[in-house]
Amino acid sequence: MNQLLYFIRRNLRLFCGNRLNILLSFASVLIVIGIYMLFLRDFLLDTVTRAGVESTFVKEFTDRFMLAGLLIVVNTTTCFGILQLSVADTETGIRRDYLVAPVSHFSLTIGYWVTAVLISFFFTICTVLGGELFFLMRYHHALPGTSLFQTAGTVLFSSMINAAILLCLSRRLKSTATFSTLANLYGTLIGFLAGAYLPYSFYPSWLRGMLFYFPPTQAVSVLRQLYTEHLRIPLAQHRPAEFLPALLQSFGIELRLHGSCVAMQRQYGLMAFLFLLLMLCLWLAGSKINRCKKIHRQHTAAKPIRQNIKGAFLQAIFLVRRVKKAPPVRAAPDGSNIFPPRARSSERHHKAALHWEKLPD
Repeated sequence: MNQLLYFIRRNLRLFCGNRLNILLSFASVLIVIGIYMLFLRDFLLDTVTRAGVESTFVKEFTDRFMLAGLLIVVNTTTCFGILQLSVADTETGIRRDYLVAPVSHFSLTIGYWVTAVLISFFFTICTVLGGELFFLMRYHHALPGTSLFQTAGTVLFSSMINAAILLCLSRRLKSTATFSTLANLYGTLIGFLAGAYLPYSFYPSWLRGMLFYFPPTQAVSVLRQLYTEHLRIPLAQHRPAEFLPALLQSFGIELRLHGSCVAMQRQYGLMAFLFLLLMLCLWLAGSKINRCKKIHRQHTAAKPIRQNIKGAFLQAIFLVRRVKKAPPVRAAPDGSNIFPPRARSSERHHKAALHWEKLPD
């Protein structure tokens, strides 16, 4: 537990110590909202109007529908800062240094995951509160207290799932450049895969069947049900009985499986099941690494003492030879001159040559 708390504090200090990370996280929120306001709002307003929604509720329904989807995009993109720190630790060797110590790989991984969940939840809740302030000023009412607390719980659950997904995707990455490419690709696709940018009915049936088991799709559906719950009674007034179910289904607010509507409790259960599968994958990966570390330590401890002494002796000789930069200095036999070994040898040959020249014929 102490190891986990240490890693969480360490990751939070590194993330919050760099102001650029905080500014980029807030910038990602503003960029997502700007994309909606500039490119998607008019298209969705026209789509909602053609669906038969009364003009008095068109703008509020569209804004709440879109904000619920954008929360998942914000929830995902704000995880990238901490997970990039995880890949940077692998690239620089810091993770390997931690694993040399008696630290479990699972504790190290959970430290990154908890930090990513906290940061993602914080920025997403700021977006929720900012959106409710906008709705209060624009439409003069906000979400009820129970719906707001349930929204906060759903956002927290979504942060846990998104952080686990990104950890599984980035577990094998060893370069921050590769992670940046993956983050850009995933951040671009998440809005379309989760149905945040387009109504669910725009997708083909085979793609809807696949995306049903994608956890962010379920989270978007739950959030949209919470955001539009107070508008259902006004929308259903003076309309046929089948109007409201068809509207909720076409816009992906309520998902259907085999022709029947999926209740919100079943959606939470499906998200919980997928989350447990992701955490099981992370735990198995960590236990495999810990098992390899344990086997390596046992193998090292089982070596004979004689081999360890021999290895230490050979290593000492190797280090002495590397440190040795110049040959030792020796004195000549008469003590008059000092020569290195090679110079002394050359001097001896020179004296012998002079001696042979002085001999008589």
